[in-house]
Amino acid sequence: MMLWRLNQLQLHQEIRVLFKITTEMQLLINFVVWILLVSDLNFKLFTSVNHHEVILKSSTMTNSVCVCSSGVFADSDAVKSVSVMQGNSVSLQTNTELQTDDVIMWSFGQFLETRIAEFNKCFERFSTYDVLDGRFRDRLKLDHQTGSLTITNTRTTDSGLYGVETIRNTTVILYRFNLTVSGVFADSDAVNSVSVKEGDSVSLETNTKLQTDDVIMWTFEHPETLIADIDTKHITFSTYDVLDGRFRDRLKLDYQTGSLTITNTTTTHSGLYGVTIRSRTDITYRFNLTVSDSVHCCDSAEAVIRLVVTALLRVAAAAAVAVLVYDIRSRRAELDV
Repeated sequence: MMLWRLNQLQLHQEIRVLFKITTEMQLLINFVVWILLVSDLNFKLFTSVNHHEVILKSSTMTNSVCVCSSGVFADSDAVKSVSVMQGNSVSLQTNTELQTDDVIMWSFGQFLETRIAEFNKCFERFSTYDVLDGRFRDRLKLDHQTGSLTITNTRTTDSGLYGVETIRNTTVILYRFNLTVSGVFADSDAVNSVSVKEGDSVSLETNTKLQTDDVIMWTFEHPETLIADIDTKHITFSTYDVLDGRFRDRLKLDYQTGSLTITNTTTTHSGLYGVTIRSRTDITYRFNLTVSDSVHCCDSAEAVIRLVVTALLRVAAAAAVAVLVYDIRSRRAELDV
């Protein structure tokens, strides 16, 4: 007798995803079942409240597989929420220790339909899959002791549902994680305010790490004027002598992150900057830069000092007058006596 038992899985879609049943596989399964029926093998299908069971009876074989969802969560159907700031690494922990013959399979997507990595403990073989337009390319690491998955240099496109299946003997253990990757700004439409004193340098940070095929474009003001760009695929880095040369010899690009540094700033550099990172998807950040005039700063500081000194002089003068009046009154009192 061949017995397949699916415990604690309520949705048909989850069952299909768990076994990676494609349309072609389903057709094959249907064909095999039809052959069994035609061959007059005893086939029986029934369901109960807590289980979905399919029993294929045969005089030659007996097999049993148990699929369960348990371990790191108190509720077996729970999804663990994980959050991380874009650009940082995040680890999805299984909180277990792999056994000799374990097989680990990591999947991603609303229905965990896309396999992204797997590990065979017996052969110590770790594989990642270049799927979803290379979204996870060169950014997945797996702990060979626990099966935990680490995603490096996270991006907002990494947000979503992750699942890990641990196949151990006749048991399949499923954990699920809902990952949220927050952008550089809490609001994707927000503008990051940056200020600097005239003559100093300022860096506009992307808080990310460039990938092989990324293209970075820096623009200034409206209408947007391209002032610098990076093409990592062709290894080209360019700055542009535009806007009457106001940025001439003042722009520096970080080839690892795409961040822009403006040296020897002047008040003409104040304004709105935008950086677009073109990868599998486009991500745009904006910065409002304010360059303070150093002369005005000095004038303001000098004015404050003058006000303070004037106030102190007035207090001193008032005190002197009070002392003088007191002295005069004292002498008059002595003369009257």
